[in-house]
Amino acid sequence: MTIEHPDHGGRVRLELREQDAHGALYAVSLFTADACWQSSARVAAEGANAPACEPFEGEPPAWLVRYAGSMLAVLQRDHRQAPSARWPRRILRWRAERG
Repeated sequence: MTIEHPDHGGRVRLELREQDAHGALYAVSLFTADACWQSSARVAAEGANAPACEPFEGEPPAWLVRYAGSMLAVLQRDHRQAPSARWPRRILRWRAERG
């Protein structure tokens, strides 16, 4: 088991894959103690599109998918507030299980 697999709760890892003037593409990994799910998400630099994950392989817990979505929304908000800032290369966060 790697550090990404928590003893309890869940972990989200976002890894920058591509970036251009239009936004960034992130690999999205969700981890629980005994499982992992993979997807990707595009975060737009401009416009009204909210970032969303592509369908995951399998069915991760809904609360963990919502947490990943909120992390992506914060990335988008922060980049729009400081457009000259670089997109973060990697983000890893833990969250307690939520119903």
